[in-house]
Amino acid sequence: MTASPAAAADETGLDVIEPPKMIADLRCGLIVEVSPIKTRELPGFARAIEPIGALIAQGDFMGALAVHADKLIEAVCIGARLDRKQVDEFDLDDLLTLAGVVVQVNADFFSRAIAPGLAKILGDLWAVAADEGVLDAFLPGRKSSPGSSPPGTPEPMS
Repeated sequence: MTASPAAAADETGLDVIEPPKMIADLRCGLIVEVSPIKTRELPGFARAIEPIGALIAQGDFMGALAVHADKLIEAVCIGARLDRKQVDEFDLDDLLTLAGVVVQVNADFFSRAIAPGLAKILGDLWAVAADEGVLDAFLPGRKSSPGSSPPGTPEPMS
């Protein structure tokens, strides 16, 4: 299997990260190009991966298969965009090879392209909430700076 993630600079000079694609060359003779999941695939993929995520993060695909085989197979079908009937006919080594590629492509893309932007958005939201005094109710002992709460908002009690 081979990977071909690419990064290029756009006209602003900022890096534009192309979604990585990997080719899984399976023993059964099937060659599968795997790219990151799309928004429409996210709910199903998230439901499939949720019960096995910790095992997969540790690289324990056999543990994930032993505990929740159907969920692992479902995640592979969604991530590789293959029909369940086709995947059901794979030998176990092909299933695990393809599962590894699906996880790697999506984890790489998330960590390189999605996570930094999400961290910035969450940081910006945190800063706005702090400036507006919204966090005072949730963080005991935190005091707003004068004028940081909206007019008419009671000051937190100590």
